[in-house]
Parts: sequence; C-alpha cells; structure tokens
Amino acid sequence: MDAQIRKRLAMRPEQSLLTLQPAKPNEVRRNGVTYSGILVQFAKTDKPLELINPAAPPEYGASEDNLVREPQSGRPGLKLFSIRF
Repeated sequence: MDAQIRKRLAMRPEQSLLTLQPAKPNEVRRNGVTYSGILVQFAKTDKPLELINPAAPPEYGASEDNLVREPQSGRPGLKLFSIRF
C-alpha cells in the first residue's frame, strides 16, 4: 500500500511545483520585468537612513543584495539600477 501511495505522489518530470518567492526590498516586478538596485530600494523605503545603518533590521535587506562582482576579476561594485527581462 505504501508503495502505491508513493508511486501516485511521485511527480512527473514535466510537472513543477509553484513556489512563492519573497519580495526583496530592492526589487519591483511589473509585467514580467524586474527593476532592482539601490535606487529602487531607496524609493520603496519609508526610512531611507536605515539603508546605511549597519544595525538595521532584516526587513531592509542584506548588504549583498545591491552588490555585483566583475566576472573576470571578482572585484565588487554597487548596483544602482538594474532591469531584468
């Protein structure tokens, strides 16, 4: 009986589960386009000074959210504004 239940519950490869992704504080999604970066986060927040506060609560996001790295050298940089399709 257990084998039959497990067999029925097993997913087919073409099926996928829908998952909810939590909204990041530095992202806005509109019509399949994602806008992100420091400027987006600054526009969304009620308390802009919390963005530079090292002891800010987690709802203001992690500092790595607005950090990008150069692919070849790995040098860090700040992401001011980004558009992803």
